[in-house]
Amino acid sequence: MERRASLLGAESSLLRARQKLTWALEGPRPDEEKAKRRLGRKIARVRKEVKAAETSLGQANESYTPLGKLYPRTSSGRRLALARWIASPENPLTARVAIAHMWSRHFGQDLIPTVTDLGLNGKPPTHPRLLDWLAVELREKNWSMKAIHGLMVTSNTYQMESGLGDPESSNRAKDPDNRHYWRRKPYRLEAEAIRDSLLQVAGQLDATLGGPTIPAGKAQESHRRSRYFQHTPHTQSTFLKLFAAADPTQCYQRSQSIVPQQALALANSELSLTLARLLGRDISRETAVEGQQESRFIEQAFERVLGRLPSEKEHQASKEFLKKQGDLLRDPAALTRFEGAEAAEVAPGDEPELRARESLVHVLFNHNDLVTVR
Repeated sequence: MERRASLLGAESSLLRARQKLTWALEGPRPDEEKAKRRLGRKIARVRKEVKAAETSLGQANESYTPLGKLYPRTSSGRRLALARWIASPENPLTARVAIAHMWSRHFGQDLIPTVTDLGLNGKPPTHPRLLDWLAVELREKNWSMKAIHGLMVTSNTYQMESGLGDPESSNRAKDPDNRHYWRRKPYRLEAEAIRDSLLQVAGQLDATLGGPTIPAGKAQESHRRSRYFQHTPHTQSTFLKLFAAADPTQCYQRSQSIVPQQALALANSELSLTLARLLGRDISRETAVEGQQESRFIEQAFERVLGRLPSEKEHQASKEFLKKQGDLLRDPAALTRFEGAEAAEVAPGDEPELRARESLVHVLFNHNDLVTVR
């Protein structure tokens, strides 16, 4: 507004100056030599006023009274110097911090017990030579985190079995906490990965990149990746929060939790139920033309949801479940009907056999292997 007022004032001054010049040029011309000289000086003076008014008009929109402190238009170079020092080959701390966090995400345990405090108050690394070697690799690969991720997940340590193996193994007595990585430590998936996995196995994940933030309340109806939902100290998706989503005030550290509410969320979530029905129908269509349809459905369901085939015991239990569910659903009168509930986004299958398969998929969504990395 100050710029606008200054501009209008400059335009007004220019108009008045031009008006004076017009009057001076178009007025009567005196005959006396002395009067002519006075008129000439007046016209020159008015021309200067016009020129000054034009200059003022050109500058009227450039400046204003600042509301706060003004900073220089050119950088002092201090931030660039800091950035260069952080990424300098002579500063090993940066690469070590990056490696420590990447390792924690892949292996579920830390190379540095105090991964959030690598200063003098923190604890020393459990494998200092490994930490330094990976830090040098990161620096020599031009800080390519993709290359280090590939190096970690293709290592023998990453590909070890997570089972305890022989109960009499000396490793269990010598290193019960697996600090020396004699086996792969199972750990829980992150909250966002759990929700995205449900959508992915059902073929419903919207992998579109970018876009505006999605309100947290739409987590049950939207099929976008979980990273796009609003996540603040005051606004979080209830589903993600139950599975220990990232703390907005401490985003550098992730925690793992196992609470009963997580099982209830996977069992009663509208999103989980909808995706189970869609996936159950999809697998049923794929196995409809094959022989031993029931067995093939069970195998496909386990492979799609859990990434593995069922054991013989699991296969038999699944067959019994499908038969029992089918018998129950053939007699609707014996079932308890929920009154007053809103219509589901995807209605259950019309046939008892299809509904039983949808229920089996829903059970697998609640399997521990879905939320565990082994």
